[in-house]
Amino acid sequence: MRKVLFVLLVCGSVASALTPSQYWRTYYSDASVDLYGEPLPVGSVVRAFDPEGVECGVDTVGRAGWYGYLYVYGDAPDTPEVDEGAMPGDTIRFTVDGVRYLADPPAVWASGDRFQYQADLYPDSSFLLTGTVRYATTLRPILGVSLTLSGPTSGALTTKWGGRFAYGPLVEGHYTVVLGALSGALFRSAITAYDASLVLRHVLTGMPLPSPLVVADVSGDDTVSAYDASLILQRAVGLLDAFPRPRIMWSNHDSVAFDHVLQQMETAEFVIQAVGDVSGNWTDGAPRLAGGGASLIPEEAEGGFVYRLRSAEPVYALDWEIAVAGEGPKLALPDGWFVETYRRDETLRVSAAGAMPLEENYGALVSLAPLRVWGTLNEGVSVRSELPDEAVKPAPALVVTASPNPFNPSTRIRLEALEPGMAEVRIWSVTGQLMFAQAFDARSGAYEVRWEGTDLTGLRAASGLYLCRAAQGSRTAHVRLLLLR
Repeated sequence: MRKVLFVLLVCGSVASALTPSQYWRTYYSDASVDLYGEPLPVGSVVRAFDPEGVECGVDTVGRAGWYGYLYVYGDAPDTPEVDEGAMPGDTIRFTVDGVRYLADPPAVWASGDRFQYQADLYPDSSFLLTGTVRYATTLRPILGVSLTLSGPTSGALTTKWGGRFAYGPLVEGHYTVVLGALSGALFRSAITAYDASLVLRHVLTGMPLPSPLVVADVSGDDTVSAYDASLILQRAVGLLDAFPRPRIMWSNHDSVAFDHVLQQMETAEFVIQAVGDVSGNWTDGAPRLAGGGASLIPEEAEGGFVYRLRSAEPVYALDWEIAVAGEGPKLALPDGWFVETYRRDETLRVSAAGAMPLEENYGALVSLAPLRVWGTLNEGVSVRSELPDEAVKPAPALVVTASPNPFNPSTRIRLEALEPGMAEVRIWSVTGQLMFAQAFDARSGAYEVRWEGTDLTGLRAASGLYLCRAAQGSRTAHVRLLLLR
C-alpha cells in the first residue's frame, strides 16, 4: 500500500498559459488525497505541466477524491514557435490549488494517443509546516483564521477546509507561527444566558466550569463571581457591546516556535475560545437552530394570563424575545435568578439565569393580553408561546425563491412569510457538500441573502445543480439552483 506523505512544495511560476493542441491524452483518478490524507475536496483545481513549466492541462475536482478527464496536451511539431506542452518521454508534473503533487503511477507522456490513463495524486515529499485552528472543547474547525510565519522563510497563512493550514517549503532555521487577531463578532452568538447560569452554579455550588477560568472571568478582575454572570446576561440581551476584559479570546497559546531541519515536517495546533462562551458551544459562527422540546402554555388568571413553562429538561437559563405593545408583561422568576431586559421598539429582549433550575410547570410570565414569545432555553432548546385556543392561527407556509435562476455568478435568495425569530439558509451540491450557510435574526415578512456561487472556503463552485433549503423553526422550504459558468 502506498504511504501518503503529508507534505507540500509550492510551485514556481508557469512558463505560459494553457494552449490546446491536436495532440492529447487524458488522465483521471478516483483516489487522490490532500495534505492530510483526506480525499481531495470538491472544487480543487488540478493542473498539469511539462518539465519546462508549460501548463498543458487543467481540471476541477467534481467529487471528493475524483478528477478527470484531464486533457494533457503535447507540443505540436507543426507549430515550432509555440510550446503547447509535453514531448515524448516527458514526465508530467501536477499541482492541486498551486501545491505540487506526485502521480502514482508516474504520468509519462509518450504520444498524443488520446487514451485514458489513471494518475492518483498525493502530496510531494518536500517537508513543510502544517497545523489546525479549532474551537474549545468541541474542537470544531474554524475557517478563515489568519496566521503569520516568521523566520528564514516567512509568509501569511489562512485556515482552509477542516480548519487546517499549510506552508512550505521551509529552509533550515528558527521559526515562529503567530495566531492572528480574531473578531469577537464571529462568536457573539455563542454567548447566552446559559453561560451565565454555569458561572452562577460555579460560584454558589462549586460546580467545575467546563472551560478555563479566564473564559468565565469576563470582568477581567482575575476572579469568577456573580458579577461576571450579570455581565454575560447584559451582553446576551444587547446592553453590552463588549466585556470589560481587554482580551476577547482565550487560546492555548498565541504562538508556536520551532527549529526546522530539512526532511522534517512541523506542526502547530491552536485551540481558541471566546471569552464569555463558558459552555464552548459555538458552531460555524451562527446560532444553532434547535427543534422543539419546550413551550409556554397560557393559563387564564384574574385579569389576564399566566404563561407556564413546560420543558423536557431542567431550565437554568432563557433567552427570549417578546412582542409587546404598550405595557409589557411581568416576569415572575424566582429569587436568586439574574434577569436583564432590553426593549427596542415593540420587542422586549429578556435574558435570565439561575443556579437552581425552574420548577416544572413554572409560571414565568404574567400578561393582561395573549403573548407572542420566541427564543431558547438553556442552549439549543427552542421555545415558543402558545396562544389561547380562540386566538390560535396556523403559521403561513415558508416560501423561498431565487433570482436570477439559472445564474452566473451570483443569485439572490428571498424568504417570505417569515415570523420574528432565527431563520437559516443552507445550500448543498448534488454530492452532499455544504456550499453556503447563513443564519439571521428575522423580524417579520421577507428577507434576502445573496450566494456568490462559491463554497465555504471561497472557491468558485462548478456549473451544475444545487439545492437550497430555508428553515425557520419547524417550517422549511426548498428551491433548486442552476449555476451556469
